[in-house]
Parts: sequence; C-alpha cells; structure tokens
Amino acid sequence: MKTFYIIIVFFISVALNAQTFKIGVTGHSPILFGDITETNLENPSAGYVEYASGGNIEFMFYTKKNWGFGFKVNYSEYIKNIDAYKEDLLKDLNIADSNMIMQSLYTYRYIGFQIGTSYNFKIKGKFSIEPYIFFGLGVFSSPMEEITYFKNSQTYTRKKAITGFATFDYTPGVNFQWNFIDGHLALAIYIEYDGKILGEWAEETVTYSSNSFHKTSETKNYSISAINIGGGISYKFGKGLK
Repeated sequence: MKTFYIIIVFFISVALNAQTFKIGVTGHSPILFGDITETNLENPSAGYVEYASGGNIEFMFYTKKNWGFGFKVNYSEYIKNIDAYKEDLLKDLNIADSNMIMQSLYTYRYIGFQIGTSYNFKIKGKFSIEPYIFFGLGVFSSPMEEITYFKNSQTYTRKKAITGFATFDYTPGVNFQWNFIDGHLALAIYIEYDGKILGEWAEETVTYSSNSFHKTSETKNYSISAINIGGGISYKFGKGLK
C-alpha cells in the first residue's frame, strides 16, 4: 500500500509541473499467442479464441524534456471459434449435432487500468516517435455457457457461469506520430507487446437432468500474450506547445 501512495504522489507531482498534456484514443487488432488460442478440450486452459480486438483511452503529462507519464484504461474482447469448440464438444459427449443446443456469449472480455512512462523523440518536421512501457491491473472474464443435449434417452443441461480472473498486464511498445495540426492534433500508429498474467481460478460447471445433478470445478490459468498493431488520434494542449 505504501508503494501505491508513493506512485500516486509522484504522478500528482508530475501533473502539477507538466508542460504539456495529451488525451488520446486508440484501437488495435492483436496477433495472439498462448493457451487462449488452443483448440483442445484436454487442455483445461484452452480458450478456442479465433480473433480479438481492443482499445485504450489514455491521458499523458509531459515535462520540458519530453518525458511522459500517464495512465490508460484498456478494454479488449476475445472471440471464440465456436464451430471448432462445438465440434470437439460433440466428440467429447459422443452425440450428434441434432441432439444438442448451445447458448453462449462466445466472448472473453478484459478491462484494465495501467500507469506508465514514455519519451517523445522529434524526428523531422511534424513527425515523432515515442517508445513507452505501461503496467497495470485488470479483470479478465470467461463467457457463460449453457448446453442442452439428449443422450441415452435422457435430456441433460450443462451450465457454466461467467468467471473473473485478476490480471497483471504489462505493455512495452512504440508509437509513431504525425502532428498534423499545429502540434495539437496527431494521428498515430503503434506496435506493442501485450502480456497478461492471470491468477488461477476455479470455473464451476453444473450438469443436471430430471433425476441427476453433478457439479464439477476445474482450475483455469489462461496464458495470454499478443502483438498489438493499431492506430489512434490524440490532442495535446498546455504551455509546452507555445
């Protein structure tokens, strides 16, 4: 807790002495790695994720020497390959497609908050490059799922609730900017590594029929990493631009 207060005081001090401020919005499409992309029911952390997207809202403070300090709010969605998941599920249950109805949100979600630092290098004219690194905490959630299937002359329902995972997130990257309106408004493209470390958590599944009830708990520990490639727009203001 003491470290947290020191960081807050430091950021307040930087903000009060900042020469320039920046507000920005970005969006990206990641190249994914890790268990989250695996398509194998035997791997309890396989996520069957096919593609994803995400975005940030950021606020930065800059000193006279172009050092930047600030924070970001992150949001990402990871979409399941439901066809591959359903095919493996049918094989695992040993039933035909006509004997099963599936309802699911199909989407993993992440929301987080990061703090970090950057340095803005002027290249030429209105162009600049800005390497950065951010760290933060967030919550990653797995989707709910409900399956009704018919097997051995019996109808079963299987339910899995939304599960949240505490997450540590770190993001080093580089931002290429074109300051096209008097140094205030800028367009940017960026590339970054996005690493997420999730805490272990138990996902509970309930399967029941007219004469049976079975509850199971399976420990999940999804590993997620990505190369994010994206773009955005930002607005700078303050006495440092005068």
